[in-house]
Amino acid sequence: MSIDAPREIAFFQPPVIRVTGLAPLQPITISVINGDPQRTDAASRARFVPDLSGAVDTSRSIANGDYEGIDPMGMFRRPRLGQQFPLSGTVKATVVVEDENGRALARRSSIAGSFPTT
Repeated sequence: MSIDAPREIAFFQPPVIRVTGLAPLQPITISVINGDPQRTDAASRARFVPDLSGAVDTSRSIANGDYEGIDPMGMFRRPRLGQQFPLSGTVKATVVVEDENGRALARRSSIAGSFPTT
């Protein structure tokens, strides 16, 4: 299994997350966790069902969770703690993929982005 996510994200470009090597049609949860020590952690979670090839692509796959539908920016705009991605300044995040039982299947760290300060 692999996670393909950008190492850097831009304020104006949707950060597409792709996960491959999954069991087809077996639901997974993708979480994006803000790990910036300067801020309170914020996380966004959504459930996806891999296609017949065992892949999830946030630009094409339907999400059900902290946001609904197809939205590549959904994982970054709708964290559960009431904060908003993108936050101003630099955001460092980790992508975690879990199975239906909450067991971590894969993790990708060091996604970073710089956003305008307000």
